[in-house]
Amino acid sequence: MEFISRAIITVLLVAAWIVTISISGAQSALKPPVWPSSFSVRFHEKDFSIFHKPVSTENDGAWYYDYSIPAARHDHLQGQNNSFCQGRGLNLTDPHADCSLLYVDNRDMFVHYPGERQCCRACGPAEGCTMMSQTNLAQATNEANDTVNGTACIGWFIPPEKYPVDHWYMTESGVPCSWQTIPIVHPIIVSIHSLTFNQHSYHVGPIPRGLLKVPSYCLNICPHPYVPPY
Repeated sequence: MEFISRAIITVLLVAAWIVTISISGAQSALKPPVWPSSFSVRFHEKDFSIFHKPVSTENDGAWYYDYSIPAARHDHLQGQNNSFCQGRGLNLTDPHADCSLLYVDNRDMFVHYPGERQCCRACGPAEGCTMMSQTNLAQATNEANDTVNGTACIGWFIPPEKYPVDHWYMTESGVPCSWQTIPIVHPIIVSIHSLTFNQHSYHVGPIPRGLLKVPSYCLNICPHPYVPPY
């Protein structure tokens, strides 16, 4: 009887080992996806200290992405405390008002406050101010998955480059779920930045050119151009 019990336990352990290997192999077999050449999606944005959970800033926003041009627009709406938008020296009544980041030809990035008709060139490739490529996930690995707003999402961990921690989550069909980064803003103070995407708003297809157009009054370099904190 004892021999039979041991045999059953051995069989169960071997079966569990096979299942574990199969799951591990299935995960490692996943290949990093390529983004579509053009898409748009809305998001909810949060920033908070890694050591103190209360959210420091919270706002809505949207991405408009067209790598065929290439051009992109990131809208950070009322309440934003975006590090590109803030501190550029523009004449603003509300620095936390709607702010758009306009990426043009991977050459220039403009900070635009449409409500106040204020705009300037903040930075370019030398400062890391270029739109992300379609192959942004090329070197990413699938190390952990998550559930975002009730949807199963595949987690892609991007090797440290611009951010020490850079995690992109998307569904199996390619719909973005969330993006989480930990940028270095100070040797001691470290913040977590997250975008939770509205999956129902995700649209693949051409972006109306008017949405990506740089206003005619975006002529000058910002009084205080963006300088990377890392």
